[in-house]
Amino acid sequence: MQNEETLRAKSIWERARDEAALAKLRFRVNDQLTVTAGPHAGKRGVVVKLLLTHLPAYVIRPMNGNDFNASDQQVESVAASRADVPSQV
Repeated sequence: MQNEETLRAKSIWERARDEAALAKLRFRVNDQLTVTAGPHAGKRGVVVKLLLTHLPAYVIRPMNGNDFNASDQQVESVAASRADVPSQV
């Protein structure tokens, strides 16, 4: 069994680790993303969970199909991907 001081130190360490991981990620839960690279390239979905201790940190739920993981380097905001498409007037 761990003493109170050890548990408090562990909690501080885990919080600092999570905050550092969040600082490296561009997107958060409920952001809509387009996958631009990797096995799910071309899919769009919503971030439903962040896995802060995993390299593919985003768990994305597409409109159809099963949830999948993608890394920060593999995704762009849906709004950013729409900005690349010229509007038709």
